[in-house]
Amino acid sequence: MSTAELKEAANKLSPIEQNFLHAYLGLKRRLQDPAFLTELSRRDREMAAGDYLTSEQVRERHLLGSVGLNDDPVGHIQAPKPPSEQRRGQRRTQRLEADLD
Repeated sequence: MSTAELKEAANKLSPIEQNFLHAYLGLKRRLQDPAFLTELSRRDREMAAGDYLTSEQVRERHLLGSVGLNDDPVGHIQAPKPPSEQRRGQRRTQRLEADLD
């Protein structure tokens, strides 16, 4: 299959399928990178030795926004919304709930 045919096939995919393809190709590329595999092995050894984050520590890191988009090789981690957007979403939810009452 030519590159043009691959592009054409990718363009016909739904957004969800395109995201899956992006994640698949990103992981496939990283699994061929010796530096990534070395880091993966190091982290696995650390976790096996008991050096890991508790679920509470993970929640705190996400709430504080210390996990950035660069920490996620395939883009699954979403940056936290700024407080103003969080409040806006809460107000919108409250208005919708009020309308239902």
